[in-house]
Amino acid sequence: MPENIESILKNGFDAWKKNLNICVPIILNIIVMVILTIAMVMATVVVVLGPLMAVSPEDLTPELLLGQIGPMIGIIALAFIIFIVLVGLIGAFFSAGAIGMAKRATESGRTTLSDMVEQGKKSFISVFFADIIVGLIMLIGIIFVIPSLLYAPIDAIMYDPLFIGGVVIFALYVIIMSIVFIAVKYVIVIDNIGAIQGIKKGVGFFLDNKLGVLMIWILIMAISLGLGLISQIAEMIPYMVFIWPVINMILSIVVIAPLTIVWWARLYMDRTGKSIADVTT
Repeated sequence: MPENIESILKNGFDAWKKNLNICVPIILNIIVMVILTIAMVMATVVVVLGPLMAVSPEDLTPELLLGQIGPMIGIIALAFIIFIVLVGLIGAFFSAGAIGMAKRATESGRTTLSDMVEQGKKSFISVFFADIIVGLIMLIGIIFVIPSLLYAPIDAIMYDPLFIGGVVIFALYVIIMSIVFIAVKYVIVIDNIGAIQGIKKGVGFFLDNKLGVLMIWILIMAISLGLGLISQIAEMIPYMVFIWPVINMILSIVVIAPLTIVWWARLYMDRTGKSIADVTT
């Protein structure tokens, strides 16, 4: 018999408590992204501005700077594209790995980092392409903003009702699409299928389980809003303005993110009849 939402949340929480290592892929992803970003910035500075290091500050004119950067625009653009693709692939690997760990914790009660590596290798390409496709679908919503960009005065566009309405509709579109496609990564990883099939099956899962998906989504949003409210309050308390951001970051990375992954994985596995371990044992 399928679990109700309350049971999914409770049992998912119990499964997460026994598998705190599910946060490791999230932490590793952040570390790798930071290292890559720093390396990208440093490489750009060295390659583009390195030849200008020998120039004295008084001789460094805007014309000289543009003359150095201009011929390298193509190289910089190519490097940026490679950087974005690399970031996407690495993010997909760790995302698939975290879902794989949540899957194993849900079906057997325990998971290890070997599950992250195994599932990451299996599914990261499919997750990567699914991210691109879903991202492009969401980007289609920009059509709601285009009319205001074409007809509204540039100097007053922020106050133009057409622009404001377009932005609101675009935001609602993105939110709705993010909910509709929320199960796609879990479908791809748990069922070990490709991007297109995963998207189709993920949308079908949402249509068949709209209430369950919305209830968990609302709960996660409520938790996020609660943390945001605490952050606002912390800004008015001496010392907490410095301490709370650290606490909030740790909570988000170590608790909220992995727990959310376990909840979504359990919902999908429960509703599709997958094997689920008894967390009480």
